[in-house]
Amino acid sequence: YRTEVSSSADDLFKWHNRPPAFSRYNQPWDPVKVVSRTAGANGYIGDGAEIVLSIPVLRPFRIRWRIGHCNYDPPKQFEDFQIRGPFRSWQHIHRFLPQGPDSSVLEDEIRFEIPPAAKFFGPAGRLLEKDISKRLDHLFAYRSYVIAGDMDLFKRYDQTPLTVLIAGGSGLVGTAL
Repeated sequence: YRTEVSSSADDLFKWHNRPPAFSRYNQPWDPVKVVSRTAGANGYIGDGAEIVLSIPVLRPFRIRWRIGHCNYDPPKQFEDFQIRGPFRSWQHIHRFLPQGPDSSVLEDEIRFEIPPAAKFFGPAGRLLEKDISKRLDHLFAYRSYVIAGDMDLFKRYDQTPLTVLIAGGSGLVGTAL
């Protein structure tokens, strides 16, 4: 999957290395829930970082998926791999390719293998692989749209972090926040 973005590869990588990034491009039609996350040696997506997700399978059923991060090489790439989950294997390489001073391409390479039990069912197993590929196509079309829009906003406004004080944390507004 390739997404052209009107920002530098460095800025695109920084966007991905922020905790809200995953929530931003999470598909609204079948949302994945973050159960837990641990930072790695280099931050949110650095080597050794892990995230445990609750993913929808057949409504209302969900399964846990534990993913690790490795090959953290800013601003060029990082990689996700399955530690435990629904696949026999899963590898997702995120590459950030500069195209110019204010443009880049996010390239996502995904390799997965369905569990041996699914292959046992022959045609049904092949349908499962096709269904997963179709879901990934929809996910990455949505993700491309969100990332491109976010990067346009990211570039348009000052990127200096703000410090916000919330007073009255036990009141009506503070409790909701």
